[in-house]
Amino acid sequence: MQSVEIKGLDKVIRSLDTLPDVIRQARVEALEAEAEPLLALVQQGIGRGPRRAGDSHMHIADVQSTFMGSGKGYLAVRAKAKTDIVSPRGKRHAAGYVTNALENGHKAAGGGRVGGKYMYANARPAAEDASRRLKEKIEKAVKEHFDDD
Repeated sequence: MQSVEIKGLDKVIRSLDTLPDVIRQARVEALEAEAEPLLALVQQGIGRGPRRAGDSHMHIADVQSTFMGSGKGYLAVRAKAKTDIVSPRGKRHAAGYVTNALENGHKAAGGGRVGGKYMYANARPAAEDASRRLKEKIEKAVKEHFDDD
């Protein structure tokens, strides 16, 4: 049996071995770049309403934050966990509960219903654009990784 040597195979193998790290790093950088604009869009959709003199309560927009998954595979905009909002009348509500009520609508105090603000739903097109940019950044990083070798 005759052996065949393929020139450059070691280089290709090294490139393939390091590719997952290149993809992971590109994904993290792209997600981090998209975080603040998406957060600002959701906060804008919520609005802050007027503040009155002596008003010390937080608005629900103030407790929205970005969250990157533990594996750094996704980014979310959501209400901060374990955070309460205190109403002007002193009543405490979980920030997630208030956020959900604002997104989807809720019963009004005097009867009837308050429509939702749909700040998350309205941010979906921007999130889809961010997803496309993420894909493009990863593709570029992979191409550069193989071109550099």
